Parts: sequence; C-alpha cells; structure tokens
Amino acid sequence: LFERSVKIYRFPEMALEPRYQGLLASPEDMRHLFATLTPVFRTKTTQQWCEVLRAMGVRYAPVRDYQQTYEDPGIWENGYLQRVTTPDGETNEVVGTPILMSDTPLQPSAHAPCLGEHTDEILGALGLGEVDLATLREEGVI
Repeated sequence: LFERSVKIYRFPEMALEPRYQGLLASPEDMRHLFATLTPVFRTKTTQQWCEVLRAMGVRYAPVRDYQQTYEDPGIWENGYLQRVTTPDGETNEVVGTPILMSDTPLQPSAHAPCLGEHTDEILGALGLGEVDLATLREEGVI
C-alpha cells in the first residue's frame, strides 16, 4: 500500500527507504515524510485525491471537519449521531452509542441536562431546603 501511495504522490524512491518500512517509523521520520508530502497534497482538492486513490485501488478515507461529518447522511443512517427529545420538548443531536447489536439496538437513554435542570437536586443534596432555594431564586443567585 505504501509503495503504491508514494508512486501516486510522485516519490517512488520513498518506497525503498528503510526508515519508512514497517509501522515503526520514528517521529523524526514521520515529520520528514509529512513535510515532503504536504506540498503534493495541496496540488489537488480532497475530492480529486479521492478519485486518484479510488482509480489506483488504494483504500482511503477523506479527513472531514465537524460540519462535513454532521452533514454526511451515512453518519445519521448508521446511528453515529442521533436526535433525542429533552423534557421541554426540544430536539438535540447527540453522539450515538458505539456498540451495535442486531437484536437489541441501543438508543441514547438520556439527554444532556438543560441549564439548571438539576439545581434543586444538587443543592438539596448539599443540605439546602425549599426556603433556601426560594431565597436564592429571589436574589437571582440561581
């Protein structure tokens, strides 16, 4: 794979260099490799590189930013991102479970807490009573 890749990037001699053989290249060697290949990667768009790699039969995956990932229909179809409804009826997007089971599909069991949702519970556990909470609310503390 590495041999085919460096030929694509116009550096076939890299395939023969011992420092790039195997999976244990040093950090220094990796910096050199990236410094050499980065200008080459900048000569084409991500889509163009995908086409070149696909045509060569090289396995690849484009690196996406958050927005591109969010907009990918496959992310939603595979359940990597899911929508949940909060107690106030709003819909939030959350990361889905990484565990996939065929007979018992897992769904997010909770939503991210809304601002202040657990204030009374937490302050109550710290010993504050209803009167204390009412006072804090009147004074705008909570």
